[in-house]
Amino acid sequence: MKSLNKKYILEYIATIVHPDDSVKPSTSFIDNNHFWEIFVRLGSEHLILPAIYGAIVRKKIKSYFPSDLLEYLTKIYKINTNRNIEILKQISFVVNILNSNHIEYVFLKGSAALIYNEKEILNERMIGDIDILISKKDIEKTNKILISKGFFTSKNNEFSFAGDLIHHRHLNRLNHNDYIASIELHSNLLKKKYDYKLLPSIFLFDKFKINNVWVPSRFNLYKHFIFSWFYNDNGKITNYLQFKTILDILSFASEKNNIFSEKNIAAKSFYGIVSIFFKGYKSKLFFRKNLHIIQLNSKYFNAMYRFYVKCYELIEIINVRLTLLINSKIFRERLWINHKYILIKLKNYWSDKSS
Repeated sequence: MKSLNKKYILEYIATIVHPDDSVKPSTSFIDNNHFWEIFVRLGSEHLILPAIYGAIVRKKIKSYFPSDLLEYLTKIYKINTNRNIEILKQISFVVNILNSNHIEYVFLKGSAALIYNEKEILNERMIGDIDILISKKDIEKTNKILISKGFFTSKNNEFSFAGDLIHHRHLNRLNHNDYIASIELHSNLLKKKYDYKLLPSIFLFDKFKINNVWVPSRFNLYKHFIFSWFYNDNGKITNYLQFKTILDILSFASEKNNIFSEKNIAAKSFYGIVSIFFKGYKSKLFFRKNLHIIQLNSKYFNAMYRFYVKCYELIEIINVRLTLLINSKIFRERLWINHKYILIKLKNYWSDKSS
């Protein structure tokens, strides 16, 4: 049945959350409980349930949806709004610390979008961590200052085993008992082998204040969303793209970005997938578009492709560990002491269905 096809339901969701308010679903009401179950599951997977409800209200299409679904989405929407209000309070607390200590910084990604607060982002954008880019000269100092103000480091086995020996674009997460979100202090924007593509110095130079908070320029934030998906989240390999990321990028897109979007491989890949679902967006990179359509329509191909991705990512991990094995005496000692832990990690890696 077409209405239960994953691609069709994602296209239906795209007509709801499309940035253009004149774009609406063509079907006024679908009387199929299973359709709505898949609808909610996909909306949750793509982290856009609050955005779906916000768009329904904004486009005045409540009559298109079952009343119990609207009731559920209303609750999610209110919970998300309240959470984001708490995150803004946390940002204000952190900003006061950074500014009073003359730290060079800009907020990144979702927290930066929240500070911009355009197009109902406060109510509709789901935010996990607070990401902050700190100048390299200030990052260790900032970490110590925040710890002195009640933040504490979240530890895990991987970080204590090898993480401190590997180049990371951010320090270990910081939490606070009085605040809701974890904080990640970044010294780099992208993975080590790609970090030359997006220089922190440019972000720290090309910035401006909103309500006394430093944020990147709109274009730099736009680029970071795209590059973070393509390089950090391995979008170039997985060819998977969350609608949350799509909405982030489209929120900060403008005609000034057209030359970049038409020439940059990451941007062309992004719009290749977006063009499947969102009316009015095009890309000449048909490979990405066609591959994603096959991934959606063939569960067997998708299963094989996911296996390929896991193998690719495992090879990347092994390459880093082999470099450590050759160059780091500390790593060799830890490896000898914790050799059984490697087998556990491999078992967990292959059993992780979310990858």
